[in-house]
Amino acid sequence: MYVADTTMQELIEEYRAHRRLLLTQLRELDRAARQRQRVFQRIRSMSWPKWMRLDLEQYAETRDRQYLEDFLYQAQAVWETLTPKQQAAIEDVRRMVEELRGEEMDRSLLRSMARDMLYVLSQMARYGAVQEQLLWEREELSRHRVTRAAVGWSRVWRRCEAGDFGSWYGFALLGTRSQDF
Repeated sequence: MYVADTTMQELIEEYRAHRRLLLTQLRELDRAARQRQRVFQRIRSMSWPKWMRLDLEQYAETRDRQYLEDFLYQAQAVWETLTPKQQAAIEDVRRMVEELRGEEMDRSLLRSMARDMLYVLSQMARYGAVQEQLLWEREELSRHRVTRAAVGWSRVWRRCEAGDFGSWYGFALLGTRSQDF
């Protein structure tokens, strides 16, 4: 979309529509994370062999999905010795791992959407259309952890446009991983 082809009102409407969608999806991700946390706390409170409990504790500390996958791998080795209640909990962990994989992809998509929204905001700012309300909305949007990476990326982009890196080559050396910010 080129700014010359649209009016400022259309840009503002597009931005607000994307903002509503993004915030709705962020709320849904947060709700799913709270639900997973409740399930995890229930599973964690159950009796498990010591070597399996270690993976649960490591996941509780780091939130690294790999520990849950290790837990599942170990559970498969002792599946026959587990109680039906523990086996049901293993199935819950399996669902949690699948949800976490899907959420990683969703968060990547949301980061991309947030970058697009920040670009639209920068275009509106360039043409003097950003009012106090839009600045407040941008600040609110940047508070969500999913969009922090996109905000960092937009800072790098602004520095590059201002010529702080000397050349586009220097900018390219930074890489495209917005998670670094």
